[in-house]
Formats: sequence, C-alpha cells, structure tokens
Amino acid sequence: MEWSKLLVKKRVGNDFIPMAGIQSEFEMDYLKIITNQSFRRLQDKTQVFPLEKNDFIRTRLTHSLEVSYIGKLIVQKFGSYALNEKRFKITEDELEKMADIVMSAGLIHDIGNPPFGHYGEKSIQEWFHKNKDKLGINGIELEEKYYQDLLNFDGNAQALRVVNRLTYTDNTNGLDLSMPLLNTLVKYPVSSEEKGIGNDYKKIGYFYSEDDLYELVTKYTGAKGKRHPLTFILEAADDIAYVAADIEDALKKKIINGSDFLRLLKIETAESNNLIQKDVAKLEVALTNPVDELSEIHQWLMTMQASLIYSASYCFGIKYKAIMEGTYQKDLFFETNHGDMIGILKKISYKYVFKDSQILKLELSGNTVITWLLDHFIPAAIKYDVVKDLDNTDEKLMDLISDSCKKAYHHCKERCSKASEEEKLYHRILMVTDYISGMTDSYARDLYRELNGID
Repeated sequence: MEWSKLLVKKRVGNDFIPMAGIQSEFEMDYLKIITNQSFRRLQDKTQVFPLEKNDFIRTRLTHSLEVSYIGKLIVQKFGSYALNEKRFKITEDELEKMADIVMSAGLIHDIGNPPFGHYGEKSIQEWFHKNKDKLGINGIELEEKYYQDLLNFDGNAQALRVVNRLTYTDNTNGLDLSMPLLNTLVKYPVSSEEKGIGNDYKKIGYFYSEDDLYELVTKYTGAKGKRHPLTFILEAADDIAYVAADIEDALKKKIINGSDFLRLLKIETAESNNLIQKDVAKLEVALTNPVDELSEIHQWLMTMQASLIYSASYCFGIKYKAIMEGTYQKDLFFETNHGDMIGILKKISYKYVFKDSQILKLELSGNTVITWLLDHFIPAAIKYDVVKDLDNTDEKLMDLISDSCKKAYHHCKERCSKASEEEKLYHRILMVTDYISGMTDSYARDLYRELNGID
C-alpha cells in the first residue's frame, strides 16, 4: 500500500469544493461530521453506564471526542521521528492528512452502535439467532449471506451505513465523506462470508449492503482485503481512551474505590515488567495520604495514557513495513513496554466493573427493550411493500419508522433494480435494524414504555 493512494482525494459522490477557511478535503469531513444529527445523538448513547444522569460519566459522544484527539496525538508522535527516517518515505503534508483523517474517524467510529452499548449489539445478534424461522414471507426466505449479516450485526459495520446510506434526504451518498476516511472506519476488512476464513478476524467489517461501497473505496485506496494503516491507529486510540475512562467512571460511581483499584492492579501486574511495576508503585505512593483520591487516580491514568500513546506510535513505526504490506495482524501495543497495561485495565474492568449489579440490571433492561422492539417491528417490515393491505397495528408500526430508514430501503430497491425478492426482504429487515440501532438510549426506552402503555 502507498500513501499516495491511501490518502486519495476522492469521494463517492461530489468532488470537494473549497469553502472559506476550509481548503482541505479532510477538514471538510470533520465539519460535515460535527454538524450532523447522527453525531449529536451520541450524547445520549451508552459508553458503559446506560441512562446515566451524572454529567461526569462518559457518553459515546465524550468518548468519541477523546478517541479523536488521542488518535491525532499518535499520528503526531509517529510523525515527529518518521520525517527524520528515510525508510518511511512520508511527507509532512501526508502526516497532516493522516491526523485529519484519524480525528474524523475517531468522532464517528461508534456512530453505528445501537442503544445500551455493546449489550445492545449482542441483543440484536441473539434475536436473529433465535428467530431465523420467522424471517420469511410467501415462501421467500433469506439467503445465508444475508442472514449472516444479521447474525453478526456489528456497530462498526453499521457505521458505514449511517454515514453513507442514512444521512441526508436523498440517501445517495450520505455525508459523502472522503474515501480514506470511509476505509479507515472498516475495522475488519472482511464481510460476513469471509469472517474467519483464512484470517483471524472474529467480527465483520461491512455488511453485504455496503459491499459495492467497500469495493469502490478500496479500488481507489488500494487496501482491499487489508486494513487501512490508519485503522490500526484508530483502534489503538479507542483502546487507550476507554480503558482509562471505564475505570475512572466506575470510581466516580463508587462501584470500586481507590484501595480496591490499587489492590486489583497490584494483583494483575505481579508478573509484569519493571516499568509497569514502577508505575503501580507510584500510584501506591500517591494514594498513601491523598487529598483527593479520584484526582490522584485520574492523574495516574493520564500518565498511563501518555505512555500508551507513545507505545502505539512506536509500534506503528517498528511494524511499519508489515502494516503497509497488509500482513500485520496484531494491535499497536504488541511487544511494547507498556502494552500489557491495556490488557490489565481491560481485565479489571471486565471482572470488577462490568459485572456490577447496576450495570447488569440496566443491560438486562436494555435487552428487554430491544427484543420487544424487534419482536414487533420486524414482522411488520417483512410484510411492508409486499402485503397490499397491512393490518392496522403493522401499518402504525411502519408509520413510526423514520423517513430516512424508509428512503434507504426504497433507494436500495431502486439502485438494485434487478434485486431478487430475497434481497429486498433483506433490505426491509435492515430498515428496522437501521431504525433501532439509530435510537438513543432514552428514545428506545421511552418508545418501549409508550407502546406498552406504561407512560
């Protein structure tokens, strides 16, 4: 792969038109994103704690802002020494474009996530796993390739649909973002048919509905079947942001206290390298007689983030050749001095934060909401545009689905003029997953309560 193609100034639809103060293709991406309603909805979507009223606790929006900035820092760290190394063959202008693209990717990397966090994602997957026999009409059933998309529903893959199919009224090219940015969003360069076949990817990167988009984008970037190099940086920034945030938010909600965190940290780092153990020792000193325990841990986590930013940029440089060849299969913390800290903080979060009863109850509540919505909207959508006269309930349910989701279905039907009835059925079902995954936590809960006569 070459940066001349990976950073191609190309969009799916319209050519870039400079505006006053914005001369860069990739700066325009940033402006389009921050003024878009789908981005704003992230302020009411779960990071870890659903329906949280405490302003201190992160949402998908605040998390995305952190990822955006951390990604930029990784690019800058890498660039600070790459310009002095001839082997990288990279220019200052290219590094600036890389930073702009990663910043925008950080803002929208979670834009396709459904309400109630990753548990909402699992709820959708489980629903389709249990209801395969209900996904047909008039003898028409889903082909396996379509069913696998639904069974492997993924927020990252949904992000491509949101920015390209579900934004703006014509739905032709959505936000019409640059191809390098769209390519960076594809975390796993495989479809549901390719997942796990000759590769280590356990998730899908795009749905069948975006297969043509992926083919077009990678034709220009030259990254078909490979991760765009900037995707590694986006992934690292995401990890750095959320492992620290999850711990800090849990402390603020008093799910764990400082003493518990230090004790768990010492247990999990007992066999770590000297650098990590020294970092833990510094935290122990800071928590001996703290004026503000949360503040001390916050400062320590900030220091860890700085070390991990350096580790990611260092690894990007060390593994640069394999990354550019598309053969590198690890993350940007592999075999770095502080890389183990990511796994340690994740382990503490999973064992002692995500298993807390507060989170479990809210996740189960979210599962009830999403399952009920799918139970009622999917059957109505299957009949939509097929049954001449929908019954009263199904008609009202379809009237509730947003116009943008319906237009995406009709546009796909028109675009795929030779589409089979099975493919049209697939797109009608996507109309519901588009609608539900686009909901905020509060909207999903409130709609469920209203339709059940609770409010």
